Amino acid sequence: MDEEAGSALVPWIAGAALAIETLAVAIIVVIVAYATARYLIRMAARPRAPGLYEEYRARLGSPDLNSPCVDRRHHGVQPSPGMLWR
Repeated sequence: MDEEAGSALVPWIAGAALAIETLAVAIIVVIVAYATARYLIRMAARPRAPGLYEEYRARLGSPDLNSPCVDRRHHGVQPSPGMLWR
């Protein structure tokens, strides 16, 4: 591939990288907005429901399946050896 053809690909690669980053941010924003709206609605309906905040934290952390600080026991995930549980 000559230098001219390679330099023509640079804008396409930059555009694809920007699109991927934008999509990732949009997905994160949607997940946080959904989890927060669900938490606020459930808190308004039953303010003293046990474990409501913990479920909210778990819902926010659930996309990161390797995170040791998220308690997933109530989501049916079995602990693996070496995984930290609170």
